[in-house]
Amino acid sequence: MKKTSKFVMAIVAGALTAVPVLYSTSAAAQATPTTPTEQQSQSQQDRQKIAVDELPEAVQKTLEGNAFSGWTVSNAYTVSPKGTSGETSATTDKEFEIELKKGTEMKTVRVDKDGKVKSE
Repeated sequence: MKKTSKFVMAIVAGALTAVPVLYSTSAAAQATPTTPTEQQSQSQQDRQKIAVDELPEAVQKTLEGNAFSGWTVSNAYTVSPKGTSGETSATTDKEFEIELKKGTEMKTVRVDKDGKVKSE
């Protein structure tokens, strides 16, 4: 009988030590968006739709270059660049997110104000 009670006590003690770990893990999970809808909503808050002719000349020249030959701009947005901590910085320059279309193929590129492609 003593072996059983020691075994039960060990299980209870192990479970109690795991509770803070489980709680902190679930709290961290709640702090970040978990669904695609929440992530999309957050990203839409960081960008603002603009007309293609509002893009800086350097960005337009980049889009007219050989790298994007045959692609047409379907939508353009201003976006706030992400800082090192992952948050947007009010002191940094805007970047541009451009949705491109070529036939049935679509892609999105991110370009800074000087026309430098940041991501494709």
